Amino acid sequence: MPSIAPLAVMVAILASPPAEPASPATGEPVETASQPTPHPTDEQINLALDRAIEFLWTQQRRDGRWVSSEFEKTFPNGLTALVAYTMRAAGVPLSDHRLQRAVRHLLETREETKTVYAKSFSLMLWCTLSRTHFKQQIKDDVRFLKLQQNNSGGWGYGTLSGVAPGKNWTDNSNSQLALLALHKAAQAGADVPGNVWRRAEQSWLESVNPDGGWGYPLSDDPEFANHSRHSTGSMTAAGLASLQIVYEHRHLDAELPFTGKFKAKCGEDIEETRPIRQAIEHAWEWLDENFRTDRNPGYATGESADPNDGYLTYYLFCLDRAGVSYGRKRIGSHVWYNDVTAQLVSTQKMDGSWGAVHDTCFGILALLKMRAPVLINKLKQGAGNDWNRDPREAANLLHWFGERFETNLTWQVVELGPDTSDVYDAPVLLVSGHNAPQLSPEQQQRLREYVHDGGTVLAVACCSQAEFRDGWRDLFKDLFPTFTSGTLAKDHPVWTIHDDLRPGKECIGFGDGYRTSIFILDNAACCAWHQNLVKKEARRFSLAGNILLYAMFNKSLDGRLSPYLELHEARPMRTLTIARLAHGGDWFVHPRALHRISAVLSGSAGLSLAEIGSVRVEHLDNAPAKTLWLTGHDFPSPSSVGGATLKRFLESGGTLIASASRGSDEFDESFQLFIEDSFGKDAWQRIGPEDPLMTGSFAPHLASSLHATAYRQRYREGPPVRLDWPELAGVRQGDRWAVIYSPYDLSAGISHHTCLDCIGYEPRSAEAIVANIMLYVASRTPDTAQAPGRPPSPP
Repeated sequence: MPSIAPLAVMVAILASPPAEPASPATGEPVETASQPTPHPTDEQINLALDRAIEFLWTQQRRDGRWVSSEFEKTFPNGLTALVAYTMRAAGVPLSDHRLQRAVRHLLETREETKTVYAKSFSLMLWCTLSRTHFKQQIKDDVRFLKLQQNNSGGWGYGTLSGVAPGKNWTDNSNSQLALLALHKAAQAGADVPGNVWRRAEQSWLESVNPDGGWGYPLSDDPEFANHSRHSTGSMTAAGLASLQIVYEHRHLDAELPFTGKFKAKCGEDIEETRPIRQAIEHAWEWLDENFRTDRNPGYATGESADPNDGYLTYYLFCLDRAGVSYGRKRIGSHVWYNDVTAQLVSTQKMDGSWGAVHDTCFGILALLKMRAPVLINKLKQGAGNDWNRDPREAANLLHWFGERFETNLTWQVVELGPDTSDVYDAPVLLVSGHNAPQLSPEQQQRLREYVHDGGTVLAVACCSQAEFRDGWRDLFKDLFPTFTSGTLAKDHPVWTIHDDLRPGKECIGFGDGYRTSIFILDNAACCAWHQNLVKKEARRFSLAGNILLYAMFNKSLDGRLSPYLELHEARPMRTLTIARLAHGGDWFVHPRALHRISAVLSGSAGLSLAEIGSVRVEHLDNAPAKTLWLTGHDFPSPSSVGGATLKRFLESGGTLIASASRGSDEFDESFQLFIEDSFGKDAWQRIGPEDPLMTGSFAPHLASSLHATAYRQRYREGPPVRLDWPELAGVRQGDRWAVIYSPYDLSAGISHHTCLDCIGYEPRSAEAIVANIMLYVASRTPDTAQAPGRPPSPP
């Protein structure tokens, strides 16, 4: 199989907070959410992580330990286990001699590791290392945590620690760490008894406060009674993340197992899961209302100026866990991960730390989640909960996908709202449910724009419901009338791009001749993903994995702070009007291509393209623009009248820019024959490397040299290769090129579209070629039209 490029990759100062406003009822200060702060870039996050990791290495002792008097007294080996796990989570290889020393120390002193805190992080460490070589350590630590679970179902410090208040002491911090460690062990193949999850669920549900949040300790001791009933941000987020783990291990099949076609009681109000669902809903209400990132909400920090007196980085670590687990982009009105990264980057100290070693570890673990790209957006649409009948479908599919390709990916829930571009954060938009779509005309338009901008839609009929399948199929036909649709052909790349699958009939595709942009599955795959039936329903996972790879083929994914697709507002100094040349074939391909190259030119050269409609060759005497854009996979030759009209148009100063969509031989042969018939057999001339159009000399500092362009073959034929110069030909009128033609595809490249079956140019090369062409034409075509905000809709 060919190399899949994404797999290589698949790998602000805060202002002082204002004075707290007083409650009109009590006169007491009330907490307010922190003010929005511009979020850091991916480069700033990576720099902050590098500095923090380097700080941790400077604190390591020669014997491999990290030591603080507080930790060694309360959690022997706990700090070393925390730092070693943090290093592994950050990607430090076991071959690093510093990490080897830490692992060796933990192995040699296992008898001294007797606290729940230390065991939790050592267990997570073993799970990130070789599961075969550390199988016994994983088994031993799972057994330890199982035995330390107390009568209430939670965990305290551990009865062997020497500092535990008693066997029935529970604190929610140790409980969340123990659950997280056992969850990772279960994912690594360890046997965790079912009663562990059942008792843990009981503990969290019984300990929730009346306001919906959680506090820290739980005990009958009067000294702690008030403290345990005081909800904090860290423990509420910990409770949310913990209940998600419990749900994962106890309730995925509560609606009855997947039969291969449906789940009985799918999406119904199941009595068994009602308590946990209500607790989750109320906890999110508390966190939405109390969200802030400049300190741990609900935790009294006194007069200290150090926010970590309120365990700030630990709170941000917990907040990350909750936000990612539930696919939340917003908490309250905040894009929570923007605020988290801004807080951490802006408060990092000169030495790279966030205070103590353990605070720095939790800061690193929080930032690491910001580096995980968003691969799937799950669409929330319509009234009710039909869109979320399988709440764990995206999470489990991505966990399986990430494990296969050893990369960390994430997902989130989005809406097609009026003022948000959330949908552009990911290359794939997942839609599922039982019912037909419930989208307003405005939402339908946003969905159309997302697809035209290069996004992929994966619609899955939950429980194989025909109403969902037929409803979405009809909507897509209305939104994309120029797309072809039908059951995926047997030679479609999705069947073989990674897993070699036998072609089936369960997938309908919609495409524009370049790529399939929409996939409809009527095999209830989301039910299998939700219940995590990886082995039993392997085909449903493999087909989805192939679709994900197809959607992101030959593209890299950045961290979650960088949208997958980004629209640029054009601010041109001059504008070139352009119209599409319509013909009897599929001339309206890549509707957003000109919009994208306009964004590139506007930023770099002050030139905008104003696409103002279309015209047929016979009507060029009344053309709306002097520049024409021609594409297609085929080109039914116009009449001789059309040829004569085109000749008059070009002789009077017009320009025709053409390229064969997907490098189509049919288009190439027909178009060249049409030009020869209209202008004579000697009309065609190759545009040589010395031509100003190629060298960029006609517009110094704006145009560029087109030497060494990257040319892509069809994916089965190998990776992109280099051409000394692009293949361009044309027809001259006097001292200018009146026809400029590429037999290799340009539209897919400038649209940044995945096109596995293209002969064309890589995006950067395609952008450079088309930019030179547009600048060249603009230098010879005076035009002052105003650029519209969006290109025209399909015919």
